[in-house]
Amino acid sequence: MASRIRIAVDLMGGDYGLRFSLPAAINSLHHFNDLEIILVGDQSLIDAELKSLAAHSERLVTVHAHFAGPTFGDHV
Repeated sequence: MASRIRIAVDLMGGDYGLRFSLPAAINSLHHFNDLEIILVGDQSLIDAELKSLAAHSERLVTVHAHFAGPTFGDHV
């Protein structure tokens, strides 16, 4: 059995959040047959977006993560 490449993607970060990062992650599955993606972020938001995109794959795994750390405007 061939080994898979596994990456984790923070869907809640970046300038546009999961609206752009999730479709890009899904698209990458079409180009790399050995790729597995761990989607990290707010489970309910990810599930809703996956449903709206009608996306399902055994190579997508979702891990809920609640971000409660500082943001760019906060002074640490």
